[in-house]
Amino acid sequence: MIPPTIVKVLSLLAVLLTPIASATYYYATDDIQQRVIAEAKRQNIPPSLALAIAKVESNFNPQALSHAGAKGVMQIMPRTAEQVFGVSRSRLFDPDVNIELGVKFIKKLLERYDDRLDIALSHYNGGSRVKNRHGELSVMPATRDYVDKVLATQQDFLRHDKRPLFASQVNQSGIVHVYGNTQADLQVFDTHSQDPQIETLRALRLHNITRNYKGKRALSQTCPF
Repeated sequence: MIPPTIVKVLSLLAVLLTPIASATYYYATDDIQQRVIAEAKRQNIPPSLALAIAKVESNFNPQALSHAGAKGVMQIMPRTAEQVFGVSRSRLFDPDVNIELGVKFIKKLLERYDDRLDIALSHYNGGSRVKNRHGELSVMPATRDYVDKVLATQQDFLRHDKRPLFASQVNQSGIVHVYGNTQADLQVFDTHSQDPQIETLRALRLHNITRNYKGKRALSQTCPF
């Protein structure tokens, strides 16, 4: 029989040596979408573009990790974070940091390639090999599906947000109200909806993106607002 004193010591050691689980944070899709929208507006990038990239890259998952090592909502490579932006790779699962870098990166690429959105997206997804030895720009074949998917997703956001069935109104307190023609219309924006597409459309509607966003400079026709 083990003496009581030894049992107490062993129990204490078991408690002290038990690994402390690291904190895990969960973010609702709607919350991530609103953060993407806010950051895009802050950096003067079309929210529809930022949302499309986040949707295609990670489906708004702040814990996403690709086989190549890209992390977070906007799938930022650790090397890009550290060498281009001076941000530690350990911070890439913080959605605010990740979204800021992703929006900053696509903005930087648009400026670099004279607002050629297809080229900027190709670089975002596949690196800088969009320019050949003659200085000609083209979408890398390996990124073509990605570029097409982001452009189509952006158009989906814009098309749905322009549906005349819904309108939004801001009262004197700055609170946005969404209303439709019928009660059924309003149910589309049920705050308890688990449908990511519905949540995305609701986030877009509440921020009145396509009506209120005015950029300091217009992007090319390949990057509609």
